[in-house]
Amino acid sequence: MKCALDKIHGTYEESFQLLFNWAAQLEQSSPGSLVEIEVENDGGQTRFKRIFVALKPCIDGFLAGCRPFIGVDASFLHGKYTGQLASATGVDGQNWLYHIAYAVFDSETEDNWTWFLENLHKVIGDPPGRVLCSDACKGLEKAIVAVFPQAENRECMRHMYNNFMKQYTEDVFTDHLYPAARSYIEYMFKWHMGKIAEFAPAAIDYLEEHHSRL
Repeated sequence: MKCALDKIHGTYEESFQLLFNWAAQLEQSSPGSLVEIEVENDGGQTRFKRIFVALKPCIDGFLAGCRPFIGVDASFLHGKYTGQLASATGVDGQNWLYHIAYAVFDSETEDNWTWFLENLHKVIGDPPGRVLCSDACKGLEKAIVAVFPQAENRECMRHMYNNFMKQYTEDVFTDHLYPAARSYIEYMFKWHMGKIAEFAPAAIDYLEEHHSRL
């Protein structure tokens, strides 16, 4: 039994070391890429905590050819190893999504989001005019304000819409809320929002109270 446990423990150590080997090889083959790996001590054992990866070609492509917009979000990892897969995604000139960076950490906390955004800041900076879009996660909202003080912080329309439609379900909201968000000129935005205000003034009050970053 001890031999079997030693073998398993050795396999974990080898796999853990491969992560650092991969990071070193990546930085050698793609200079300018950023790979940050953090570990923590747990009862004398060194354990993986989180990793951030931004490839140099992705960094350069975003800075040279994408719009000054970044969507930040995370998704659950399922399987043997759980946690969160976080990502920063841009939009290119053809309105296609453009990958910038990703990270893996255990949960969506303010500390993890601040760490993720600090590493993102290292590779893309914080020039005026940049917009960061996220969901209503309080930890993420605070982290964006702290790390990207010059950026305009907006809320993801999909997340907002899902929350909004739990309160208001009539067709007028479906007909005008998304078109308002997609409007490229102020007049059309105000026209669509005006239609909602005519039908249900309380809906506008709800948006201003709970979704002020739209």
